[in-house]
Amino acid sequence: MEQARRYVIYGAEHESGNSLFLVTDVKVEGGKGIDFKDIPQIQRPGNADPEGQVYQLHGSLKSYMCNPVSTGPYPNAGKNCRIYDNPRAIGEWQRTLRDYNPPDKYGTLDQPPPK
Repeated sequence: MEQARRYVIYGAEHESGNSLFLVTDVKVEGGKGIDFKDIPQIQRPGNADPEGQVYQLHGSLKSYMCNPVSTGPYPNAGKNCRIYDNPRAIGEWQRTLRDYNPPDKYGTLDQPPPK
């Protein structure tokens, strides 16, 4: 599952506009595999091995959305991130984990970036 954990991190961390998206405390477990051919064609992962199996993922993680540090009238150094706790995240083989019913869907404002 270490490889799946690394894939989740790789798929989640990115830049978009002025924001940097990071994850920490990533824990991943694999569910039961299903034969690729047993998945409806419209839902089949595009780059999966057609002779292999596809595994659902579940686990937990903390997601960070960090904005640039501002020194203007509203300084935010050391508190320029929002944290989203995802304790019951699920996903599919394609490196994503998401909690569809998080405890706080708007995250926690004014948090320090991860170390």
